[in-house]
Amino acid sequence: MATSGDSCQSKLQFESQRVSLSAEVQPSVPASKKCRKDEEAPEWKKVQVNHAELSLSGLQQRRKVKQPLFPGLTEHNGTLEGAKVLFYTPACFARTSTTGCRESRAGGGDKLSGVCSERQQGPAARAAEAEAVEFPRETGGGLRAPSDGHTLRESAEEQAAESRLSELQGDLDECTTRKGVLEKTLARKELQLFDLQEQQRSWCAERDGLRGALQVLGNQLSRVAKEAQEQTPRRVVKEAVEEERRRCEAQQAEAVRVQRERLEEEIRQRERSVALALKEEAAQLKTVRPLPCGIAKVGREAQRCCARTIDVAGPSLQKLQEMERDSCAQQGGREPWLAAVCQTLGEEHQAEPQRSERRQTPVAATSCQEQERRLQAKHLGSERDQALRTVTERLLQEHVEELSSWRWARLDDGGADGGAAASLRKQLRAKDAELEAGSRRHGSVEGADGSSPGAPVGGGADGRAREVRFRKSIPRR
Repeated sequence: MATSGDSCQSKLQFESQRVSLSAEVQPSVPASKKCRKDEEAPEWKKVQVNHAELSLSGLQQRRKVKQPLFPGLTEHNGTLEGAKVLFYTPACFARTSTTGCRESRAGGGDKLSGVCSERQQGPAARAAEAEAVEFPRETGGGLRAPSDGHTLRESAEEQAAESRLSELQGDLDECTTRKGVLEKTLARKELQLFDLQEQQRSWCAERDGLRGALQVLGNQLSRVAKEAQEQTPRRVVKEAVEEERRRCEAQQAEAVRVQRERLEEEIRQRERSVALALKEEAAQLKTVRPLPCGIAKVGREAQRCCARTIDVAGPSLQKLQEMERDSCAQQGGREPWLAAVCQTLGEEHQAEPQRSERRQTPVAATSCQEQERRLQAKHLGSERDQALRTVTERLLQEHVEELSSWRWARLDDGGADGGAAASLRKQLRAKDAELEAGSRRHGSVEGADGSSPGAPVGGGADGRAREVRFRKSIPRR
């Protein structure tokens, strides 16, 4: 029994270790982990079934060992029953003899009481009473001595037999109880074994299904791994292309940002140059603005001088004409130089109103030219700003379109990146040349606009020259 129990324990330990070791194995794939766990559950149940079978076999062995003892215990029980009967008969006899002795003693006591009542009758009565008393004592003592020893021995044997019988009866009851318990346990274990066998069969069927599913999952996993292995170069190339595209986009964005900053700086420089040109033009206008006042003042002075000259020259001319007539009358003709002077003075006198009107005309022309210059400067500034905004927006739009329509067909080739960069640089140079041409055009327009303020000055100089020539043409006295 000890050997079988040790073997059962060793088997159970081995099965539990195997199950624990199999449970410690961690599969790589979650599906295989689930399948392995589902496979371990029937194994664990199988271990429990083996444990129940081993317990049942141990109980059956104990039953086989205890079952041969039942006939011996039955015979021993019958022997004890016979001994009980044998011991019970002497005990009954002893009880009967004891009862008889007690009855005889009671009869002797009655006799003794009668003798005591007759004691008063004389010495003869007392002697008879004494004899009557001594005889029962002798007979009672002789009977009591052997009967007491036999009774004690019988009672001791009876007690020993009863104790042995009670022990055997207790052992029999215990064996019977254990037999019933073992039979019930055996029946329960058989039912459990039947249930476990049914469960094992169902688990085996489930395990077969899980194995099939595991095989299908393994096939799918191998197929997915093969596809992933085939797609790895594509993914690497795609990632490289995406990285190159992001890098080129970043470079283009940086180039666009640099170009935009350069264009903004050029625009700011142009604006500063235009502002300086406008300031210079305003300064020139400020210097030119007093000219009409001076011209008007000179015109007024010239008019006053002309008026004084006319006032002075009118009587002089009349006197000259009179002198010419007198001299002509005296000499019969006039001299050519005097006739020329008179004719010149007459023409100058007649042309003096026209000259005064002509002197007033440059003042109005100067104001009109100033207004026209201001309007032209304002219009040119608005056109310049609009052209710069248009060029900037067009360049930005072209860059955005180039970035959106850029195609990365041959990025895996070594020279593709250099070709794309070269084409981008060429396009940027073309855009820079276009911007510079536009800037030059704007500069030429500004130069043409700046050359206009000198016109009224020339007009003023021409008027002063005519005035000087007129003064020189008047003869001095």
